[in-house]
Amino acid sequence: MTFGLGFIALLLAVGGFAAYQGDRVGMLAGRRRVMLFGLRPRYTARVITVITGIIIVLITMVSMLLLSSNMRQALFGLDELRQAVTTLSEEVAAKNDDLSQLERQRLQLIANISELQKENEALEAQNKEWKDSNDQLKKENAGLVEERNRLIEERDRLEEERKQYEMRTKSLLNIGNLLYGQQLWLRQASIRYHRGDVLASCVVDTGLSAAELLATLNALVAEADEKVRQADPDTPGLKVEAYIPNQGIVESEVLIGAAVQAIRNAAAADPELQSVIVQLRVSMNAASGEAVSADFDLIRNVKVYNAGDVVLRRVFDGRMSPPEIFEEFYLFISTQVRQAVIEKGLLPLDARNDGVSLSDAYMIVEQIAAQNRSVELIAYAKRDCWTMGPLELAFRLQPVH
Repeated sequence: MTFGLGFIALLLAVGGFAAYQGDRVGMLAGRRRVMLFGLRPRYTARVITVITGIIIVLITMVSMLLLSSNMRQALFGLDELRQAVTTLSEEVAAKNDDLSQLERQRLQLIANISELQKENEALEAQNKEWKDSNDQLKKENAGLVEERNRLIEERDRLEEERKQYEMRTKSLLNIGNLLYGQQLWLRQASIRYHRGDVLASCVVDTGLSAAELLATLNALVAEADEKVRQADPDTPGLKVEAYIPNQGIVESEVLIGAAVQAIRNAAAADPELQSVIVQLRVSMNAASGEAVSADFDLIRNVKVYNAGDVVLRRVFDGRMSPPEIFEEFYLFISTQVRQAVIEKGLLPLDARNDGVSLSDAYMIVEQIAAQNRSVELIAYAKRDCWTMGPLELAFRLQPVH
């Protein structure tokens, strides 16, 4: 803006100076009556005035052309400028069309971006869900890996057990074949002694010395051996032995010594113990012609019944016939009384009611039948009875209230 104001001021100054000089030239020409081209002075002054105006215009135009490129462009390049403007207008219109197209594309892209954002949000949500699922699957996979490792270890352990079982199976098959052969032989053989059979027994006083106990047990073994040899001349005899795990077979001398020590220990532990029952029992089945293996069985010989103690009671109907009463009495003695005394502590082998003779049985049956009504039969111990026995029974009747 400062340049424009200065340029205008310059034009005004140059124009004023040119007008002033033209006026002076005109005045001088008028005074001196100068004539140009044969014209009269008055016309000559007019020509000079016109020329002065032309000079002013030329000075103005030259100044403007020299100082302003825009002026030069306006005077000499207007057509080109118009053509350029037209071209630029067309280009602007084309650009506007392009801009409109781009705007439409921008709007479409915005819509696409919005749609893509929605899809992206959906994909992010799905990705988060998949990530959570993946984390869960990783945990499950870790658990499955641990389970697989555990199952592998379990499989290896089971495989090892299977191998061991195969070895044991083979061993058991061999043992089974051996046992089958022995069983077959045993089925064909005649079993003379069964495991648990009592070969001999005696009551030993706990007050005996160790030497006396040893002699008593050796005598018991000799008695049992003699009994076995008499029963089966083909047998090699009696073997007092026992199998102890981690030790093997224990022979007769050791077992007899152990039995003596056990008797002495029992007496020391219970000063009131007066006697011990020593039984020599068969430890395994033996067929005819085989050696008989036996071991000691020690039983405390204590008082089971005092004289007069009731063994068992039962009600009988005296209105029954004597044979029926006898049958009931026999069952009472052979089963119920026998079971009662065994449960009380009497040895099963010696739980024989030897005290009831056949005549005593008939007499009791007659007494019951004579009542001709229901009576209670009381079986009681006739005298003191110990574990070893025998038990002698006595009976009495009393009415049923």
